[in-house]
Amino acid sequence: ALPISNSEPNVIFVSLHFNSTPNRAIQGVETYYDTGRSAKLAAKVQQSILQLRSVFDRRVKTAPYYVIRYNRNPAILVEGGFLSNPIESRHVASPSYRDALADQIYEGIVAYRGRTPVQENATAKR
Repeated sequence: ALPISNSEPNVIFVSLHFNSTPNRAIQGVETYYDTGRSAKLAAKVQQSILQLRSVFDRRVKTAPYYVIRYNRNPAILVEGGFLSNPIESRHVASPSYRDALADQIYEGIVAYRGRTPVQENATAKR
């Protein structure tokens, strides 16, 4: 994934994961970034995800994860919940939750970019 992202201009890289921990009480969604150019993207995506019902905010954080550290483009890693938490694992198992999560990630990207891909393509063709 990293070589593909780094070979493309004007792209955003999102790595989506689901977390796990021995402490089954821990829950929530967190978004990671590594470089300053990705901080605003991480904040917009996290803010958008928090529009979902029953989502606990574990906040935006920095981390040196390989896929975001060595990306030439704005890059984030989203932890969409904890599989080890009984309630969140039921949400994650639901296609409707995963679809809603993907929709909110998209909306966060649109908020970051300031326009939809259709609007962006129309502007580029002028």
